[in-house]
Amino acid sequence: MRKAVILAGGTGSRLSPITRVINKHLLPVGSYPMIYWSILKAKEAGLHEILILTSREHLAAFIQLLGDGKDLGVHLHYMIQDQADGIASALSLAEHFVGDEKFLVLLGASGQN
Repeated sequence: MRKAVILAGGTGSRLSPITRVINKHLLPVGSYPMIYWSILKAKEAGLHEILILTSREHLAAFIQLLGDGKDLGVHLHYMIQDQADGIASALSLAEHFVGDEKFLVLLGASGQN
């Protein structure tokens, strides 16, 4: 297993109204945006190829914050999930990225422990 997929889509409706303008995974938790915790946990597990799945409207913010992942010691890839159709739908989009390999899936809001 060498790859991770982080699901960072969804609407964040429980955190509204702030999530009308910012993806919940970009909100701060402690000293970092929430998405950092998932990336760092994947890296701790030895996974450096990471796909972030997010919505079209928030993609630019993720790229602006994280870039290619070099500053975090990983290599980030991005993919758009046009509709918030759930985890299974999101993972089907990641099929080309992971191929036949085993991979780790993290919900973008996970890993803060």
